[in-house]
Amino acid sequence: MKSRGKAIQNFFNDDSDDDDLHQQRVAIAIQHHTFLLKQYAQQSKHGGSVAGREYKNQKREKHHKSLIEDYFCERPLYSQWTFVGDSTDEYCRLGESIAHECLQKFCSAIEPMYGQWYLHSLNPADLYRLLHKASRRGFSRMLGSLDCLHWEWKNCPTAWAGQYTGYNHKPIVVLEIVASYDTWIWHAIFGVAGSNNDINILARSPLFNDVVNGVSPHIQYVVNGNEYNLGYYLADGIYPRWATLVKTISQPNTPKKRVFSQKQKAYRKDVERAFGIL
Repeated sequence: MKSRGKAIQNFFNDDSDDDDLHQQRVAIAIQHHTFLLKQYAQQSKHGGSVAGREYKNQKREKHHKSLIEDYFCERPLYSQWTFVGDSTDEYCRLGESIAHECLQKFCSAIEPMYGQWYLHSLNPADLYRLLHKASRRGFSRMLGSLDCLHWEWKNCPTAWAGQYTGYNHKPIVVLEIVASYDTWIWHAIFGVAGSNNDINILARSPLFNDVVNGVSPHIQYVVNGNEYNLGYYLADGIYPRWATLVKTISQPNTPKKRVFSQKQKAYRKDVERAFGIL
């Protein structure tokens, strides 16, 4: 390609008035240019521009502006509930590899910006904020809502399909989280095989490691005359009857039980909203 540039440079720098010599140099330059294009096309069969292919202006600047206005401005046209990931390549006019590269750069920017607030376990300030908010909502000394999300693993390797096959006869990976009222996920364990249920996953979870090791925060409260020294989590009916887990009442047959069941289910919407965002 350097010889091509040199030939073009010599052509434009020539001040000769000889028409025959001028036409000869034009013919040589065109011939040399055609030869280099053919040689380049043979060497690079993947990626880049190919001789003879029609150029299409995909108007990337316009679509970038539309993307900002639709999703990332102060008042976006589409909320997080209407975003469809599969249409990204058609909407942004980007190939799969470029879209992945953009996503990686986006995550690289988000992590240092918000990691110090979100990618850590509970500290005293977080604990005070969660306990204060829970008390105002009627659940004194409650730390969050516990639940599991079962994700279908579409591209699961065939050799692993057996151990990851869940109740729906498809490979599944499980995510266990604890979410707060503001959908902050401060505990997560991901990647457990879908053949496990929520109880088996809880047995593997590090959620209660601090309780077992005796280093958990000291949280004291009294309910029905009984004193407790541990915080608790709201959970659904499949979980065991532990002092640190407050489950719903499956068949509330009194007004008091019905009120409690209604409040508990309403508060557990926090973890369901967090799953919805994911």
